Amino acid sequence: MDLSQLVFPRWLLIMDNHIMGLAATLLGGSPVLLQFVGWLVIWMTSSIATLPASIPSFFSFRMKIRHHQLILDQMADFDVRAAKCSEPSDRDAIERQLQEVFREQDLPGASFGLGSNAVDEGEVKVQRFESYQATGDPLDRFNAYVRGVLRDIVMMQIGDEIYVPWPLCLTTSLPMILYSSVNVLGCDNGSCEESARVAGASSMLQYMLANVIGWTLNILLTFPLTYPVMLRMLKCVLSFGDGPVQRCAAFLCCFLAYEYTYICGGLIWGSWIPAVQDPSPTQLTVFLLVIAFLVIQCICLFYRWESQGQKHQSSCRCVQRQVATYQPVEAASGLPSAFLTEADGSSHQMLSMERTDWSTVQPPLVLFVYMLQRTCSRSRILWFVGYLLKFGRKEPNLTTFNFELVQAFFFLGYVELLCTPIGDEGTPSEEQQADAEAAISAAEQSVRDVEEALTFARGRQGGVASNPEAEEALLQLEVRIQNCRGRLFDVRCNSPLVAKSEAPPVAKRRRT
Repeated sequence: MDLSQLVFPRWLLIMDNHIMGLAATLLGGSPVLLQFVGWLVIWMTSSIATLPASIPSFFSFRMKIRHHQLILDQMADFDVRAAKCSEPSDRDAIERQLQEVFREQDLPGASFGLGSNAVDEGEVKVQRFESYQATGDPLDRFNAYVRGVLRDIVMMQIGDEIYVPWPLCLTTSLPMILYSSVNVLGCDNGSCEESARVAGASSMLQYMLANVIGWTLNILLTFPLTYPVMLRMLKCVLSFGDGPVQRCAAFLCCFLAYEYTYICGGLIWGSWIPAVQDPSPTQLTVFLLVIAFLVIQCICLFYRWESQGQKHQSSCRCVQRQVATYQPVEAASGLPSAFLTEADGSSHQMLSMERTDWSTVQPPLVLFVYMLQRTCSRSRILWFVGYLLKFGRKEPNLTTFNFELVQAFFFLGYVELLCTPIGDEGTPSEEQQADAEAAISAAEQSVRDVEEALTFARGRQGGVASNPEAEEALLQLEVRIQNCRGRLFDVRCNSPLVAKSEAPPVAKRRRT
C-alpha cells in the first residue's frame, strides 16, 4: 500500500470518486449512500495486500490450535499411574509422596511440609489440599486435582485454544499503526491542501482530524479482530478432519479473516466520513450504531466468559509467613544451629535430627516433590504443570530460567544438611563419617550449580527485569550462598575427614 501511494498519489480519494460514479447508476444519487459504498469497496479491495500474510498464518495458527488443545486434553485425561517416568525407581517414591500429601488426615488450615517444619526466607505456610470429588485412594484425588482445579487454573491463565488477549492482538497490528501515521502525516503522499480539497473536506484541519479519529477507531476496534476470528474459523473447519479439502478450506478462512477485518474498517470509514462532511442526526445515528456493533463484537471475542461464575476450590492458601533466622555457632558441636521464628515469638529448631541419604534421591523426584511444596504461587503452579508434561522425557528440559531458580533453591537444601550433628559428643561412627563426606561433596557441587544458575540468570537481564519474583529470588540466592559457604567452611574445618588446615575449595573460588 505504501508503494501504491508513491506510484499513484491520493489514489484512495480518486478511486473513491470513480466508485461513487459507478455506484450512482445502481443506487441513485444519494451522496451519503454513495460515500458509504465507496469506502467499503476501497477497503475490501485493499485486503488483497494481506494475501501473502495468510500463508504463514495458516501454518502457525493451525499448529497453535493443535498444541493448545493437546495440552488441555492431556490434563483432562491425566492419570499418575499411567504417566511415564524417566527413572522407574522413582515411581514408588513419587506415589508415596502423593499419597502423603493428598491423604485425608489433617484438618483444614493445617500446614504441611516435606518431613520437617523448615521453611526458608520467602516461603510460606499453606493449607493442606481440601477434599475433591474423588474419594478413597489419594492418587485418585491427585488425578482429580490435576484434571479439575489445576486445569481450570491453567485455563484462567492462558485460556482455551481459540483465545488470544486483546493487547497481544493490538501489538501484532503495529505495522498498520505505523502505516496509519504515515498516511495521516503524509496527507496521502501529496500536499495537505490538495488532499483535503479532493477528499471534500471544508478545511485542512477537518481533513487531518477525520483521518486521525478514523484510523484510531480502526486500530482499536477492527485490526485486533483478525486473529480471534481466524482461530474460530480454523477450529470449525479442522473439527471436520485434516484432509486436503479441510486444509484448503482452512487456508481460505485465513484470507477471509483478513477480509472481514477490512470490511469492518470500511464500515467505520463509510459511516465516519459522511458524518464529518455532512453532519446530520441520521449520519450520527448510523455512525454510533456501527461503533456499538464493533464494540459488542470485541467484547464477545475478547471477554473471557468461561472464567466468570466459576468457583475454583483453591488447592492451598497462604496463612502465615515464616522467616528462617540462623543463630551463632554452638560451642559444643562447632556447627551453626538453625531456628525457626514463628509469628507468636516462639522458636524451634528448624532442621530435622534425622539423617537423610541424599545420594539415593534422584533429580526427577527432587524437583517433583519440591514443586509440589511450592504450588501456592500461580506461577509455580505453571512450573509444576510444565514438569508434568516433560516428566516422560529421558532428559527433562531444565534450561529455562524458572527451572534454574527452582533447581538452585533446592540444591541449597544439601548445604543445610551440614547443620545436622554428626554424632554423639562429636565422635561419629564409620557410617556417619561416610555420610558426612558424601554430604560435604554434595554441598560443594550444589554451590557450583547455584553459581551457574546465577550466571545464566544474569545473562537474561531482560527476563529478570520484567519478573519481580525472579529478582527477589536472585537476592535470596545471593544471601543463602554466603551463608552456605560459611557453613561449609565450618563443617570441613570441624570434620575429622578433612584436615583443618585445608581451606575448602568453595571459599577459594572467586565470586561469579
